Amino acid sequence: LSCSRFLRRPLGVARVDRQQGTVSVGGRAKGEGMADILALKTGDKVKVLGPLGHGFDLTNLDGAIVVGGGTGVYPMLFLLDELKHRGVTTGAAFGFRSQAMSVLVDEFKDVADHCVIASEAGDLDVPGDVMVALEEVGKHFSDKNNVAVLTCGPKPMMEKVADYAKSRGYSCQVSLEERMACGVGLCLVCVCQIKDKDKTSANPDGWHYERCCKEGPVFRAEEIVW
Repeated sequence: LSCSRFLRRPLGVARVDRQQGTVSVGGRAKGEGMADILALKTGDKVKVLGPLGHGFDLTNLDGAIVVGGGTGVYPMLFLLDELKHRGVTTGAAFGFRSQAMSVLVDEFKDVADHCVIASEAGDLDVPGDVMVALEEVGKHFSDKNNVAVLTCGPKPMMEKVADYAKSRGYSCQVSLEERMACGVGLCLVCVCQIKDKDKTSANPDGWHYERCCKEGPVFRAEEIVW
């Protein structure tokens, strides 16, 4: 979305109302550009570029465990809506510092089949971080054959989520939150390190860069150089 600054601000889609023809996005008031966007009033106009890249692969799933943290929680609501529409059994695990800093709690609980929300302050479902919530939600999926863990949030959190999925034999897809500057693949600000299938003499380290706005932002967890 455009703002008063030179660069647009990248935001995740939180909800789509197909009947009304509206799209909801969510973000945190961090920096002047986002402050401009969050201060918009009804009738104000912005320029929109997107959607960018590609989203989660939801084909042939019996169950999906959605895990979000930070501003990565917003697109998880849209993801849960879509999974529900497809008839996929869903679990949702989220972590916040406190109830006062939480968002969309009622919405998540309304759309997910199993939802656990953790807070460091201990004033939501369970005390602790998102991994505590994930352990609780995961108990409902032991009888499912094709389960995917789908996550968006801070990179250290997603690495732990990927380890959780691997330990249980689940596939895992991660949506990276690299900063997108141009959104059209030219500036290379949003590149991330992706593992090569095979090491070569030309690339002995075994990885290369890919762009979140084009090849991502969603990648398979095993592709990421954490």
